[in-house]
Formats: sequence, structure tokens, C-alpha cells
Amino acid sequence: MKIIHHQTIDSTNLEAKRLLNAGEKPPFLIFAAEQTEGKGQGEHIWETQAGKNLTCSFVIEPKIEPQSQYLITVAISVSIKILLEKYILQTHKIKIKWPNDIYVGDSKICGILINNKVLGNEIQSSIIGVGINVNQTEFPAHLPNPISIKLIAGEDISIDELLKEFIAIAEENFLLMQRNPQELISTYTNNLYKLNEPAMYNINGQFVERCISGIDEFGGIKG
Repeated sequence: MKIIHHQTIDSTNLEAKRLLNAGEKPPFLIFAAEQTEGKGQGEHIWETQAGKNLTCSFVIEPKIEPQSQYLITVAISVSIKILLEKYILQTHKIKIKWPNDIYVGDSKICGILINNKVLGNEIQSSIIGVGINVNQTEFPAHLPNPISIKLIAGEDISIDELLKEFIAIAEENFLLMQRNPQELISTYTNNLYKLNEPAMYNINGQFVERCISGIDEFGGIKG
């Protein structure tokens, strides 16, 4: 996978869109030490200290049908869980909050933002933005429940090494997404945050309480 490094950029997701429009062919990854306009879900921004965290965007050709696009979320979420297990001893606490936040205990350590471009009966390209809190130890007061690898492990982590490991894990799971998606779905489901417990979820812009038992054939909440 081609890796494109930036010291400072507005947003790795925005740069991915620009490169796709300019004719860059997937797969490639954009990594930035600092984002000035990091994107979160909806109108939210992803706030991060320069040089402290892992902010990147994968750009891939998923080769799956549009109705199966939830598998991209499944593949990247499982990849991040596997990555974090290398650094966090209490691996049982690493959970995936539907659809695509990663939690350690009740604290958020990672956010994911996915944009797909559909052409005919296939997803032509997918931009997968990932923000992992790595070495940051202080966060804005308005963020409700942030945590980082350093706050858990107590030491600085090499972001370059973390990125290398992440790419290797993600590439393997992108292949698995096409060859044996059920294995990924099983891992995703078994590691859902608040599995079989009441919790609040944002469904189509509305927060509702559900007791999630898994995901349906389109990636929606089951239960």
C-alpha cells in the first residue's frame, strides 16, 4: 500500500477525496502528524494534539456490493481492536461501540469515518478515516469520555511503528472481508460494547435505547 505522509493537513479524508479526483489509484493511505480540520461523524470535528495521535485515511477498492458496505466498518473496527490488543493488557475491555467507535471500558479511544463511492453494482472506492488517541494525555473538557493508549499503558508509543502494524493488520482484514466475511462479523459481534445490555445508540440521527444482540444483514442493530 502506498503511504503518503503529511506533517500538517486540513483533513486526511479531504486529501483522499482530492487525490481520488486527481486520478490517484487505490490502495493508498494518507497519514498526517497534524490535522487542522479533522472530520468526525456528521458536523463534528475530530480534535487531536499535533504529533500525539494516529490520524490517517485508508483508500481502498472494496470490491463488494453496496448492500454489503457495512463490512468495511466491520473489517476496520476488528483491525483496530487487534492493533490495540498489542498495547493494552486488559484486552477484554477493548470493545466496538456500534457502528464504529472503539472503546476501552467506558472511554472512547478511537473514531472511524467512512465515505463510499458507488458505481453501478459495486463500491468503486472507500475512504476510511481513523483517529486513534495514542500519546495524548489531556483532552478538551467538552469531550465526554476520551482515553489514550498512553493513559492506559503509562508510556509513549511510537506512532510510526503503530502505523506499520496497523497497515499490516488492516490489509489482511480487507482481504478477509472479501474471502470470508463471516469470520470478521463473528469477531465484531462478539466484541460489541454493551452486548445484550441496554444502551443509547444514534440511529438515523435519533438517540434511542436498544439492547444490541448483533447486527443484521445490512449492518444494522439486531435486538
